[in-house]
Amino acid sequence: MNESFAAAATDPRFAGILVVTGAPIVSADIIGQAYVSVLGLDTRAIGAPVKGLGWYDNEWVYSNRLLELAALIGARRGAAIPELATR
Repeated sequence: MNESFAAAATDPRFAGILVVTGAPIVSADIIGQAYVSVLGLDTRAIGAPVKGLGWYDNEWVYSNRLLELAALIGARRGAAIPELATR
């Protein structure tokens, strides 16, 4: 499972969305992170089903995704949108 998450984190489709770490994480570690999910690879699978834990900063991530959506809509309508500094 951890190998699959680590491989997905390197996929360009998930750039800026998914990140993995081998370090143990607590909620204070992800404050201000713009990733949709920060996955700790210290998760262990013992049997099935498997439960993985993803961390995120709810307000910060929501705000950043909303800005990205506004930029996408603006770009499709021909508006000049400045570069977003979310990552």
